[in-house]
Amino acid sequence: WDDPQGLCAGAVVVDARTLETGVEGRDENMLEHLDTKQHPELRFDLQSFQAKAVDVAKRTAEGEVVGTMTIRGKRRELRVPVKVSVDPQQRVVVEGQVPLLLSDYDVPVPNQLGVISMEDKVVVWLALRARAQAESR
Repeated sequence: WDDPQGLCAGAVVVDARTLETGVEGRDENMLEHLDTKQHPELRFDLQSFQAKAVDVAKRTAEGEVVGTMTIRGKRRELRVPVKVSVDPQQRVVVEGQVPLLLSDYDVPVPNQLGVISMEDKVVVWLALRARAQAESR
Protein backbone atom coordinates (compact mmCIF):
# COMPACT_ATOMS: atom_id res chain seq x y z
CA TRP A 1 0.00 0.00 0.00
CA ASP A 2 3.01 2.28 0.47
CA ASP A 3 3.82 2.29 -3.25
CA PRO A 4 0.79 1.25 -5.32
CA GLN A 5 2.54 2.29 -8.54
CA GLY A 6 5.56 0.13 -7.77
CA LEU A 7 6.69 -2.53 -10.11
CA CYS A 8 5.60 -6.04 -9.43
CA ALA A 9 6.18 -9.29 -11.20
CA GLY A 10 4.72 -12.75 -11.21
CA ALA A 11 2.95 -15.28 -13.37
CA VAL A 12 -0.31 -17.18 -13.40
CA VAL A 13 0.04 -20.53 -15.14
CA VAL A 14 -2.89 -22.85 -15.85
CA ASP A 15 -2.63 -26.42 -17.08
CA ALA A 16 -4.94 -26.09 -20.08
CA ARG A 17 -5.54 -29.85 -20.07
CA THR A 18 -7.53 -29.44 -16.82
CA LEU A 19 -10.05 -26.95 -18.22
CA GLU A 20 -13.70 -27.97 -18.23
CA THR A 21 -16.57 -26.22 -19.96
CA GLY A 22 -19.35 -27.73 -17.88
CA VAL A 23 -21.02 -29.02 -21.04
CA GLU A 24 -20.70 -32.74 -21.71
CA GLY A 25 -18.90 -33.51 -24.97
CA ARG A 26 -17.48 -30.01 -25.44
CA ASP A 27 -14.25 -30.43 -23.43
CA GLU A 28 -12.43 -32.63 -25.94
CA ASN A 29 -13.20 -30.18 -28.75
CA MET A 30 -12.00 -27.24 -26.65
CA LEU A 31 -8.73 -28.98 -25.77
CA GLU A 32 -8.17 -29.75 -29.45
CA HIS A 33 -8.75 -26.12 -30.44
CA LEU A 34 -6.33 -24.97 -27.73
CA ASP A 35 -3.83 -27.57 -29.04
CA THR A 36 -3.04 -28.68 -25.49
CA LYS A 37 -0.77 -31.48 -26.75
CA GLN A 38 1.66 -28.90 -28.13
CA HIS A 39 0.79 -26.05 -25.75
CA PRO A 40 -0.32 -27.48 -22.39
CA GLU A 41 -0.16 -24.14 -20.54
CA LEU A 42 -2.11 -20.91 -20.55
CA ARG A 43 0.12 -18.23 -19.04
CA PHE A 44 -0.10 -14.62 -17.90
CA ASP A 45 3.20 -12.93 -17.04
CA LEU A 46 2.58 -9.86 -14.87
CA GLN A 47 4.77 -6.84 -15.54
CA SER A 48 3.12 -4.02 -13.61
CA PHE A 49 0.11 -2.79 -11.68
CA GLN A 50 -1.16 0.67 -12.52
CA ALA A 51 -3.33 1.94 -9.66
CA LYS A 52 -6.21 4.28 -10.37
CA ALA A 53 -7.75 4.44 -6.88
CA VAL A 54 -6.25 3.40 -3.55
CA ASP A 55 -8.04 3.30 -0.18
CA VAL A 56 -5.39 2.61 2.46
CA ALA A 57 -7.95 2.44 5.30
CA LYS A 58 -10.00 -0.22 3.51
CA ARG A 59 -6.87 -1.92 2.12
CA THR A 60 -8.16 -1.86 -1.44
CA ALA A 61 -6.90 -0.64 -4.77
CA GLU A 62 -8.42 -0.52 -8.21
CA GLY A 63 -6.41 -0.34 -11.35
CA GLU A 64 -5.00 -2.35 -14.18
CA VAL A 65 -2.51 -5.19 -14.33
CA VAL A 66 -0.35 -5.19 -17.43
CA GLY A 67 1.39 -8.24 -18.74
CA THR A 68 1.72 -10.80 -21.47
CA MET A 69 -0.87 -13.50 -22.10
CA THR A 70 0.27 -16.67 -23.84
CA ILE A 71 -2.31 -18.99 -25.36
CA ARG A 72 -1.43 -21.72 -27.86
CA GLY A 73 2.13 -20.39 -27.97
CA LYS A 74 1.02 -16.93 -29.11
CA ARG A 75 2.05 -14.02 -26.83
CA ARG A 76 0.18 -10.72 -26.67
CA GLU A 77 0.14 -7.79 -24.26
CA LEU A 78 -2.95 -7.82 -22.07
CA ARG A 79 -4.32 -5.17 -19.72
CA VAL A 80 -6.81 -6.38 -17.13
CA PRO A 81 -8.88 -4.03 -14.94
CA VAL A 82 -8.72 -5.42 -11.39
CA LYS A 83 -9.68 -4.79 -7.81
CA VAL A 84 -7.05 -5.73 -5.22
CA SER A 85 -7.91 -6.13 -1.55
CA VAL A 86 -6.86 -7.91 1.63
CA ASP A 87 -9.44 -10.34 3.02
CA PRO A 88 -10.05 -11.18 6.72
CA GLN A 89 -7.62 -14.12 6.44
CA GLN A 90 -4.87 -11.67 5.39
CA ARG A 91 -4.78 -12.96 1.81
CA VAL A 92 -4.29 -10.65 -1.13
CA VAL A 93 -7.34 -10.96 -3.38
CA VAL A 94 -7.20 -9.99 -7.06
CA GLU A 95 -10.43 -9.99 -9.07
CA GLY A 96 -11.12 -8.85 -12.60
CA GLN A 97 -12.29 -9.71 -16.06
CA VAL A 98 -11.26 -8.89 -19.59
CA PRO A 99 -12.54 -9.74 -23.06
CA LEU A 100 -10.14 -11.21 -25.59
CA LEU A 101 -10.33 -12.52 -29.12
CA LEU A 102 -9.54 -16.18 -29.75
CA SER A 103 -8.27 -15.23 -33.21
CA ASP A 104 -5.57 -13.04 -31.60
CA TYR A 105 -4.09 -16.28 -30.26
CA ASP A 106 -4.64 -18.37 -33.41
CA VAL A 107 -7.34 -20.41 -31.66
CA PRO A 108 -9.90 -21.66 -34.18
CA VAL A 109 -13.42 -20.63 -33.22
CA PRO A 110 -15.44 -23.82 -32.66
CA ASN A 111 -18.52 -24.34 -34.80
CA GLN A 112 -20.07 -27.76 -35.26
CA LEU A 113 -22.74 -27.47 -37.95
CA GLY A 114 -24.49 -24.74 -36.04
CA VAL A 115 -25.18 -27.07 -33.09
CA ILE A 116 -22.32 -25.86 -30.96
CA SER A 117 -20.95 -22.49 -31.90
CA MET A 118 -18.87 -19.93 -30.13
CA GLU A 119 -17.98 -16.31 -30.69
CA ASP A 120 -14.43 -15.15 -31.39
CA LYS A 121 -14.72 -12.83 -28.38
CA VAL A 122 -14.60 -14.53 -24.98
CA VAL A 123 -14.41 -13.13 -21.46
CA VAL A 124 -11.69 -14.26 -19.06
CA TRP A 125 -12.52 -13.93 -15.36
CA LEU A 126 -9.91 -14.08 -12.67
CA ALA A 127 -10.23 -14.49 -8.94
CA LEU A 128 -6.92 -15.10 -7.19
CA ARG A 129 -6.10 -15.35 -3.51
CA ALA A 130 -2.52 -15.40 -2.30
CA ARG A 131 -0.80 -15.46 1.04
CA ALA A 132 2.87 -14.83 1.72
CA GLN A 133 4.81 -17.91 2.71
CA ALA A 134 6.58 -17.91 6.04
CA GLU A 135 10.31 -17.66 5.59
CA SER A 136 12.10 -20.93 6.19
CA ARG A 137 15.16 -20.75 8.39
